[in-house]
Amino acid sequence: KILYEHGHIVTGWDNCFHGEENDVIAWCNGGMHYVDVTDNFKTESFDAVVHLAGRSVVPDSMIDPAEYYRVNIQGTQNVLQNISTPHFIFASTSSAWEMASP
Repeated sequence: KILYEHGHIVTGWDNCFHGEENDVIAWCNGGMHYVDVTDNFKTESFDAVVHLAGRSVVPDSMIDPAEYYRVNIQGTQNVLQNISTPHFIFASTSSAWEMASP
């Protein structure tokens, strides 16, 4: 939202893993794309990337650690290899920014 309000072109990527769409799309004046970070996607270039695609539910990660590795490690590597950007911020998950977070 802040990037949008400061005149930046904001492009959103989400795979809607949790089956929800939130108000993020309202701030994506560069479009919203339904992409999984572990998929093959064409190389793109952005001024900056804020990566929030990590999985974060600890009990689920204990049940299926390979899936968490696939998304959190391999997915991040995939983004780094396929996106050209001078600025990369990795915050693991947008859950860290939700109101319910401690």
